[in-house]
Amino acid sequence: MAWLILAPRIGLFNTPWLILAAYITSFTALVVQSVTAPLSSTPTSAEEAARISGAGRLRALIDISSRMALPAAISGAVVVAATAVRELTLSVLLLSPGSQTLGVAIFNFQQAGAFSTAAAWSLVVAVLGIAVIGLATRRPS
Repeated sequence: MAWLILAPRIGLFNTPWLILAAYITSFTALVVQSVTAPLSSTPTSAEEAARISGAGRLRALIDISSRMALPAAISGAVVVAATAVRELTLSVLLLSPGSQTLGVAIFNFQQAGAFSTAAAWSLVVAVLGIAVIGLATRRPS
């Protein structure tokens, strides 16, 4: 709801950038949640060893903590992308004329009575979502 109030004041109203900004603010918590565990389990001794070896604070953060959190951030981003593709409520509220998201297109097909088209697109989204999440969460052997 904040985007509906804020968007006209900052010039984003009726633009695709508004939906992108709303998606980012809505789904950032999911990525942060997936990155929290690797960052909290990073031993402080690893960063201390990097600092003793001559690395600065930023370099130790990049070399140690960021590298440990990168796989979790990538898999979190994939899960967010798979979730955002089927998201409907934000898109319906903030949709601008001339732009359309996949969730709204499926909803419009269903409302227009084209149930087979809506079902086909829903199946494509579901299968691709399961495949992408399966690839992102698989364990290397």
